Amino acid sequence: MTRFEELCESYSHARKRFFNYEHDCMDFGEDMVSGLVSYLECPPEQVNYYPPDKESDPNVRYNIHGATILGEDGFWQIGIGIGIYEAPNVRPQENVRSTILIKKHDSHFIVKYGKESHEEYRIGENKEGLDKFYDHIFEEIKDLYDSQLEHMRRGAEFASDHDDLRYIQ
Repeated sequence: MTRFEELCESYSHARKRFFNYEHDCMDFGEDMVSGLVSYLECPPEQVNYYPPDKESDPNVRYNIHGATILGEDGFWQIGIGIGIYEAPNVRPQENVRSTILIKKHDSHFIVKYGKESHEEYRIGENKEGLDKFYDHIFEEIKDLYDSQLEHMRRGAEFASDHDDLRYIQ
């Protein structure tokens, strides 16, 4: 085998390792988002994927691949949105958007909620630890609304009677 052929073989193996890694993370991410829907006990259509790095097209329903980028820190960034309302099909409604970060390390995954989060959760092969992560997401969103009046008193703006987007960074 020539040195050039060795380089080509290394390139081929590197691509296979990358695509296997991507596939593992995307499968885990889909399972995790599906588990979040079950955890929240919400209608499945209330949780959607969105690109984490750009404005979404309102005419497109994204899947996990269209809503994921690989960050410089090695975490896959998956954009999600959770539609919140007082009653179904009644306005106002809000779409709370954030990013779930996933990285595979050996036989477990490391996950975070929000691009600026420093809190990491280690999820094992049997998905142990996911309930704590779901609890964290639930508490973050609940706190967003429970502390809304205090934020407004300090000058923050919040939607009153129209659709709005909220971002948890």
